[in-house]
Amino acid sequence: MFGNDKLQGFEYKGFVYGYDLDIEPEENCKTLHFATLPNGETLHFDWSPYSNPTEDDFKLWVDCGCPERITNGPLRREDLEYIHGAGLPTWTFDLKSRTSDWSRSGIRVTIGSERLLRELVASSPGWSSCDILNLQPESLT
Repeated sequence: MFGNDKLQGFEYKGFVYGYDLDIEPEENCKTLHFATLPNGETLHFDWSPYSNPTEDDFKLWVDCGCPERITNGPLRREDLEYIHGAGLPTWTFDLKSRTSDWSRSGIRVTIGSERLLRELVASSPGWSSCDILNLQPESLT
């Protein structure tokens, strides 16, 4: 579970995956993910210390430009897909204000997950006081 021996040393576009284990006195163990760059420097790979990325996750992270987190937690596959724009579903929904008669129907947003869509609406001026209604993902074909 700790460390990713299968991915250790995997090279993609000159970036080499590696990890260190951080074993704390209370018997808590974390996997610290990183990449060694072509020039020999290391770069933190902001992935959960309690899970291991796959080969495809690492490739996508490199293809996205080795980003840092975009939410309040470590990167996940859906965050990388959002950044990369690969395979994102389009969501159709309606908004209705909780404080007035304002509403809007048939809004379409392409974003990686329902969670990210809800975070977008909650943080957007004018939309944060609205309820999301009739939320439907369009099929990915």
